[in-house]
Amino acid sequence: MMKSTSLNTDIHLPLGHPGGTDDLNYATGITLIPRIHSVSPNVGSLGGALIVAEVRGFGNMTDAVTLVNSAGVDICASVTNTKYGELRCLTKEGLVIADGPLSLKIGTSSYTCTGVAANSCNYQTSSTLVTVSAISKTSDNIISITGAGFSAYSGSSSPFFKFASIKADSVSVASDTSATATFNNGIPLTSGTVGVKGQLYFQENASSKQQWAYFDSTATLINTPSVTAIDSAVTCSFAGGCSVSISQAGLLSSLIGDSTKNQVRVCG
Repeated sequence: MMKSTSLNTDIHLPLGHPGGTDDLNYATGITLIPRIHSVSPNVGSLGGALIVAEVRGFGNMTDAVTLVNSAGVDICASVTNTKYGELRCLTKEGLVIADGPLSLKIGTSSYTCTGVAANSCNYQTSSTLVTVSAISKTSDNIISITGAGFSAYSGSSSPFFKFASIKADSVSVASDTSATATFNNGIPLTSGTVGVKGQLYFQENASSKQQWAYFDSTATLINTPSVTAIDSAVTCSFAGGCSVSISQAGLLSSLIGDSTKNQVRVCG
Protein backbone atom coordinates (compact mmCIF):
# COMPACT_ATOMS: atom_id res chain seq x y z
CA MET A 1 0.00 0.00 0.00
CA MET A 2 1.14 3.53 -0.71
CA LYS A 3 1.07 5.78 2.33
CA SER A 4 -0.43 8.70 0.39
CA THR A 5 -3.41 6.62 -0.72
CA SER A 6 -3.98 4.20 2.18
CA LEU A 7 -4.83 6.34 5.19
CA ASN A 8 -7.80 5.14 7.30
CA THR A 9 -7.79 1.74 5.64
CA ASP A 10 -9.27 -1.15 7.64
CA ILE A 11 -7.82 -4.64 7.19
CA HIS A 12 -9.62 -7.60 8.75
CA LEU A 13 -7.96 -10.87 9.72
CA PRO A 14 -10.68 -13.58 9.65
CA LEU A 15 -9.05 -15.77 12.31
CA GLY A 16 -8.03 -12.91 14.56
CA HIS A 17 -4.57 -11.76 15.52
CA PRO A 18 -2.47 -13.67 18.10
CA GLY A 19 -2.35 -10.53 20.19
CA GLY A 20 -6.11 -10.27 20.10
CA THR A 21 -6.99 -7.85 17.34
CA ASP A 22 -8.17 -7.88 13.74
CA ASP A 23 -8.82 -4.23 13.00
CA LEU A 24 -5.75 -2.46 11.57
CA ASN A 25 -5.73 1.34 11.27
CA TYR A 26 -2.81 2.78 9.31
CA ALA A 27 -1.62 6.26 10.25
CA THR A 28 1.98 6.79 11.25
CA GLY A 29 2.25 3.04 11.78
CA ILE A 30 -0.07 0.11 12.43
CA THR A 31 -2.25 0.29 15.54
CA LEU A 32 -4.07 -2.85 16.60
CA ILE A 33 -7.48 -2.07 18.15
CA PRO A 34 -9.90 -4.71 19.51
CA ARG A 35 -13.65 -3.99 19.37
CA ILE A 36 -16.80 -5.06 21.20
CA HIS A 37 -20.07 -3.93 19.63
CA SER A 38 -22.91 -5.65 21.52
CA VAL A 39 -23.96 -8.37 23.94
CA SER A 40 -27.16 -10.40 24.02
CA PRO A 41 -29.19 -10.99 26.10
CA ASN A 42 -28.82 -7.90 28.26
CA VAL A 43 -30.33 -9.49 31.38
CA GLY A 44 -29.33 -12.87 32.80
CA SER A 45 -30.06 -15.19 35.68
CA LEU A 46 -27.97 -15.35 38.85
CA GLY A 47 -27.57 -19.02 38.05
CA GLY A 48 -25.57 -18.06 34.99
CA ALA A 49 -26.34 -17.19 31.39
CA LEU A 50 -24.70 -17.99 28.08
CA ILE A 51 -24.41 -14.56 26.48
CA VAL A 52 -23.19 -13.83 22.97
CA ALA A 53 -20.94 -10.82 22.31
CA GLU A 54 -20.31 -9.35 18.87
CA VAL A 55 -16.58 -8.68 18.82
CA ARG A 56 -13.67 -7.94 16.54
CA GLY A 57 -10.12 -8.99 17.29
CA PHE A 58 -11.09 -12.35 18.71
CA GLY A 59 -9.91 -15.46 16.92
CA ASN A 60 -8.81 -19.05 17.42
CA MET A 61 -5.23 -17.98 18.15
CA THR A 62 -6.17 -15.36 20.73
CA ASP A 63 -5.38 -16.12 24.39
CA ALA A 64 -6.76 -14.73 27.66
CA VAL A 65 -9.99 -13.29 26.25
CA THR A 66 -12.95 -12.55 28.53
CA LEU A 67 -15.63 -10.00 29.39
CA VAL A 68 -15.46 -7.71 32.42
CA ASN A 69 -17.96 -5.36 34.05
CA SER A 70 -17.44 -1.67 34.78
CA ALA A 71 -15.48 -2.57 37.93
CA GLY A 72 -13.10 -4.74 35.94
CA VAL A 73 -14.45 -8.01 37.37
CA ASP A 74 -14.25 -11.03 35.06
CA ILE A 75 -17.84 -12.25 34.66
CA CYS A 76 -17.15 -15.39 32.58
CA ALA A 77 -16.84 -18.89 33.98
CA SER A 78 -15.89 -20.03 30.47
CA VAL A 79 -15.38 -18.44 27.06
CA THR A 80 -15.72 -20.09 23.64
CA ASN A 81 -15.21 -18.95 20.07
CA THR A 82 -17.31 -20.95 17.61
CA LYS A 83 -17.10 -18.57 14.66
CA TYR A 84 -15.43 -15.34 13.63
CA GLY A 85 -16.79 -12.22 15.32
CA GLU A 86 -18.66 -14.07 18.08
CA LEU A 87 -17.63 -14.64 21.66
CA ARG A 88 -19.75 -16.81 23.97
CA CYS A 89 -19.45 -16.22 27.69
CA LEU A 90 -21.06 -18.43 30.33
CA THR A 91 -21.41 -16.07 33.29
CA LYS A 92 -20.37 -17.13 36.76
CA GLU A 93 -23.02 -18.65 39.02
CA GLY A 94 -24.04 -16.39 41.90
CA LEU A 95 -22.16 -13.34 40.60
CA VAL A 96 -24.30 -10.22 41.03
CA ILE A 97 -23.75 -7.85 38.10
CA ALA A 98 -25.21 -4.34 38.22
CA ASP A 99 -26.59 -2.82 35.02
CA GLY A 100 -23.74 -1.34 33.03
CA PRO A 101 -21.57 -1.80 29.93
CA LEU A 102 -19.30 -4.81 29.54
CA SER A 103 -15.81 -4.50 28.12
CA LEU A 104 -13.69 -6.90 26.13
CA LYS A 105 -10.52 -7.87 27.97
CA ILE A 106 -7.52 -9.41 26.23
CA GLY A 107 -4.60 -10.19 28.49
CA THR A 108 -4.25 -7.19 30.80
CA SER A 109 -5.90 -4.65 28.48
CA SER A 110 -9.62 -3.81 28.41
CA TYR A 111 -11.57 -2.23 25.54
CA THR A 112 -14.89 -0.44 25.98
CA CYS A 113 -18.02 -0.82 23.90
CA THR A 114 -18.10 0.76 20.44
CA GLY A 115 -21.67 -0.25 19.57
CA VAL A 116 -23.87 2.14 17.63
CA ALA A 117 -27.04 1.57 19.66
CA ALA A 118 -27.27 2.99 23.15
CA ASN A 119 -26.53 0.47 25.91
CA SER A 120 -25.81 -2.22 23.31
CA CYS A 121 -23.12 -3.74 25.56
CA ASN A 122 -25.04 -3.40 28.83
CA TYR A 123 -25.64 -6.48 30.96
CA GLN A 124 -27.06 -7.20 34.41
CA THR A 125 -28.21 -10.13 36.51
CA SER A 126 -31.71 -10.58 37.88
CA SER A 127 -32.71 -12.70 40.87
CA THR A 128 -36.26 -13.11 39.54
CA LEU A 129 -35.61 -14.79 36.19
CA VAL A 130 -35.24 -18.52 36.87
CA THR A 131 -34.82 -19.99 40.35
CA VAL A 132 -35.04 -23.46 41.87
CA SER A 133 -36.05 -23.81 45.52
CA ALA A 134 -36.22 -27.60 45.79
CA ILE A 135 -35.61 -30.87 43.94
CA SER A 136 -36.92 -34.25 45.03
CA LYS A 137 -36.97 -37.85 43.86
CA THR A 138 -40.49 -38.94 42.92
CA SER A 139 -39.48 -42.30 41.42
CA ASP A 140 -36.35 -44.19 40.40
CA ASN A 141 -36.39 -42.28 37.10
CA ILE A 142 -37.94 -38.87 37.82
CA ILE A 143 -36.74 -35.76 39.68
CA SER A 144 -39.36 -33.14 40.55
CA ILE A 145 -38.14 -29.53 40.28
CA THR A 146 -39.82 -26.68 42.18
CA GLY A 147 -39.02 -23.02 41.61
CA ALA A 148 -40.13 -19.94 39.70
CA GLY A 149 -39.86 -18.42 36.22
CA PHE A 150 -40.02 -21.66 34.23
CA SER A 151 -42.87 -20.74 31.88
CA ALA A 152 -41.15 -17.55 30.67
CA TYR A 153 -38.83 -19.72 28.56
CA SER A 154 -40.94 -22.81 27.89
CA GLY A 155 -42.20 -21.53 24.51
CA SER A 156 -39.12 -20.08 22.83
CA SER A 157 -36.55 -22.24 24.61
CA SER A 158 -35.95 -25.91 25.37
CA PRO A 159 -35.34 -27.01 28.98
CA PHE A 160 -32.39 -29.18 30.03
CA PHE A 161 -31.48 -30.66 33.40
CA LYS A 162 -28.34 -32.24 34.78
CA PHE A 163 -27.84 -34.18 37.98
CA ALA A 164 -24.43 -35.40 39.13
CA SER A 165 -23.13 -33.93 35.84
CA ILE A 166 -25.35 -36.29 33.80
CA LYS A 167 -28.02 -34.87 31.48
CA ALA A 168 -31.62 -36.02 31.81
CA ASP A 169 -33.17 -37.69 28.78
CA SER A 170 -36.14 -35.32 28.87
CA VAL A 171 -37.47 -32.34 30.83
CA SER A 172 -41.13 -31.34 31.04
CA VAL A 173 -42.33 -27.94 32.29
CA ALA A 174 -45.74 -28.30 33.91
CA SER A 175 -46.15 -24.70 35.12
CA ASP A 176 -44.22 -21.58 36.03
CA THR A 177 -43.17 -23.25 39.30
CA SER A 178 -42.99 -26.94 38.46
CA ALA A 179 -40.99 -29.20 36.13
CA THR A 180 -39.84 -32.82 35.99
CA ALA A 181 -36.65 -34.40 34.66
CA THR A 182 -36.66 -38.00 33.46
CA PHE A 183 -33.63 -40.31 33.36
CA ASN A 184 -34.47 -43.38 31.28
CA ASN A 185 -31.77 -45.46 32.99
CA GLY A 186 -32.54 -44.17 36.47
CA ILE A 187 -31.52 -41.10 38.44
CA PRO A 188 -27.69 -40.96 38.65
CA LEU A 189 -26.24 -42.11 41.95
CA THR A 190 -24.44 -39.92 44.47
CA SER A 191 -21.95 -40.70 47.22
CA GLY A 192 -21.67 -39.51 50.79
CA THR A 193 -24.16 -37.64 52.94
CA VAL A 194 -23.92 -34.22 51.28
CA GLY A 195 -26.76 -33.29 48.95
CA VAL A 196 -25.98 -32.67 45.27
CA LYS A 197 -27.36 -29.68 43.35
CA GLY A 198 -28.88 -30.11 39.94
CA GLN A 199 -28.49 -27.81 36.94
CA LEU A 200 -31.53 -26.51 35.09
CA TYR A 201 -31.15 -24.31 32.04
CA PHE A 202 -33.18 -23.09 29.09
CA GLN A 203 -31.63 -22.75 25.64
CA GLU A 204 -33.25 -20.60 22.97
CA ASN A 205 -34.43 -22.68 20.04
CA ALA A 206 -33.24 -20.11 17.50
CA SER A 207 -29.80 -19.49 19.02
CA SER A 208 -27.23 -20.73 21.50
CA LYS A 209 -28.24 -18.32 24.28
CA GLN A 210 -28.95 -19.94 27.63
CA GLN A 211 -30.41 -18.97 30.98
CA TRP A 212 -29.33 -21.14 33.94
CA ALA A 213 -31.53 -21.38 37.00
CA TYR A 214 -30.18 -20.19 40.32
CA PHE A 215 -30.42 -22.98 42.91
CA ASP A 216 -31.10 -22.25 46.57
CA SER A 217 -28.50 -23.78 48.86
CA THR A 218 -31.10 -26.25 50.15
CA ALA A 219 -32.17 -27.40 46.64
CA THR A 220 -30.14 -30.60 46.78
CA LEU A 221 -30.74 -34.34 46.54
CA ILE A 222 -29.02 -37.41 47.96
CA ASN A 223 -29.34 -40.58 45.85
CA THR A 224 -26.90 -43.09 47.30
CA PRO A 225 -26.94 -46.76 46.29
CA SER A 226 -29.29 -49.02 48.22
CA VAL A 227 -27.91 -52.29 46.86
CA THR A 228 -24.68 -53.62 48.39
CA ALA A 229 -24.46 -57.06 46.81
CA ILE A 230 -24.88 -58.79 43.46
CA ASP A 231 -28.26 -60.30 42.63
CA SER A 232 -27.18 -63.90 43.11
CA ALA A 233 -24.06 -65.86 43.96
CA VAL A 234 -21.80 -66.79 41.06
CA THR A 235 -19.13 -69.47 40.87
CA CYS A 236 -16.37 -68.30 38.57
CA SER A 237 -12.87 -69.38 37.59
CA PHE A 238 -9.78 -67.30 38.27
CA ALA A 239 -9.70 -66.48 34.56
CA GLY A 240 -12.90 -64.48 34.95
CA GLY A 241 -15.45 -64.07 32.18
CA CYS A 242 -18.50 -64.64 34.37
CA SER A 243 -21.69 -62.60 34.12
CA VAL A 244 -22.71 -60.70 37.26
CA SER A 245 -25.94 -58.75 37.65
CA ILE A 246 -26.68 -55.86 40.02
CA SER A 247 -30.21 -54.49 40.28
CA GLN A 248 -29.52 -50.90 41.35
CA ALA A 249 -31.68 -48.12 39.92
CA GLY A 250 -29.56 -45.32 38.45
CA LEU A 251 -26.37 -47.37 38.24
CA LEU A 252 -26.56 -47.60 34.45
CA SER A 253 -27.04 -43.82 34.16
CA SER A 254 -23.93 -43.24 36.24
CA LEU A 255 -21.83 -45.76 34.32
CA ILE A 256 -22.88 -44.51 30.88
CA GLY A 257 -22.73 -40.84 31.87
CA ASP A 258 -19.20 -40.93 33.31
CA SER A 259 -17.35 -44.23 33.08
CA THR A 260 -14.07 -42.69 34.25
CA LYS A 261 -15.43 -41.73 37.68
CA ASN A 262 -18.12 -44.38 38.08
CA GLN A 263 -17.11 -48.03 38.07
CA VAL A 264 -18.26 -51.38 39.46
CA ARG A 265 -15.75 -53.56 41.23
CA VAL A 266 -16.62 -57.07 42.34
CA CYS A 267 -14.42 -58.47 45.09
CA GLY A 268 -14.60 -61.94 46.55
